[in-house]
Amino acid sequence: KNEDVEAAEKYTSMIEDKKGCDYCYMKGEILVAQDKIEEAEQVFNDFASKYLEAESMDDFRTDIGELYTDYCMFDQAYDWLSKVEDKSHTDYKELMGKAYLGTNRIEECLKVVDELLDKDPYNAGNWNTKAAAHIYERNFEEALKSIDYALAIEPNNFAFIWTKACCYEEAKDFKKALLYYTKFCDLVPDDERGELKVGTCLINLHLFKKAIPHLKRAEDLAPACSEALPYIYEELAFTYGATGDTENGMKYARKATGNNAPFNDVDMRILKAHSLLGQGDFEEASKMFEQIIKENSNDFKVMLRVIVAIQDCHYLEAAHNMFEKLFADAPEDFNDGYSYMAACCYDMHKMDEFLSYLKKAAEKNPREAATVLGYLFPANMDPKDYYDYFKNKK
Repeated sequence: KNEDVEAAEKYTSMIEDKKGCDYCYMKGEILVAQDKIEEAEQVFNDFASKYLEAESMDDFRTDIGELYTDYCMFDQAYDWLSKVEDKSHTDYKELMGKAYLGTNRIEECLKVVDELLDKDPYNAGNWNTKAAAHIYERNFEEALKSIDYALAIEPNNFAFIWTKACCYEEAKDFKKALLYYTKFCDLVPDDERGELKVGTCLINLHLFKKAIPHLKRAEDLAPACSEALPYIYEELAFTYGATGDTENGMKYARKATGNNAPFNDVDMRILKAHSLLGQGDFEEASKMFEQIIKENSNDFKVMLRVIVAIQDCHYLEAAHNMFEKLFADAPEDFNDGYSYMAACCYDMHKMDEFLSYLKKAAEKNPREAATVLGYLFPANMDPKDYYDYFKNKK
């Protein structure tokens, strides 16, 4: 919030020792909170080169790594923590475990967390980190064992409850996911993400009317800058469509796309088929999609919207095959859809294909790439840097 930044800036200006660590940390954190990472890095590096003795560098690097970890900026955290020379301290290892997890270095994460748990089996945070790593590798049985250890130690920790809900959601056990997301909402009632997740679980259970008030509450809770807001709009558009409320479905579809143009007949039919597919009526949805494709076989933008609807309902193999045909048939100057194909490949763990389509997406349509794939990258990263960033993480 702007008022929080202003208050922090006022406090920082009152620090007398401008050559001390406290001033550096505060000044840098204000910039990190504003996503001004290059400026923050300049502050940290200038301070280290001008004022720090060699024996203080490890503590400083660890502190900066912790700061970035608190803001879920794990690439920067990893960079700073990797420079620490004495890697024996427990605090350092815990931070490094989180940085490994946040940068998808799962094997390294599990190795360091297991080492920590061997020494201190009652550290709930490390059990939670281990659970999250297992979720990433889709080992849900081990993830549940780990998060249950964490919750046995701290039963009302909302972050651990969130992890358990995520595990059930990823495993497609939406009834149990709903139970734990509801517990999360009870503990953190003003977090829009919890209400959004409750809504999406109800959608996956085909309880569309019950989902709407949760999604509406998520919308009410979300500040204008919330990263969850586009997803809230998408789910509301889909859910209203599934209940037959086309007017509100179109309203939220426009909000989700940022498009104020009036919907035409094809738009409404795609939304209807999308809703049917989400409800599990595969046969009727397929008939509608096939008819739409038949009538619009030369309109590649319509084809793309059909495929994205199928992808959104998690029919990834079908969407993947349809994307391949679309790109084979479309003219060379058709620049849309590559980001969606990249996302599809990512969700299917086809990482070589993901990288290939990621590169094309950033080159052909950087705006679409930022919208569809931006969640995979640091805030404000230019899409032209996406490919090299992910290539270097492999």
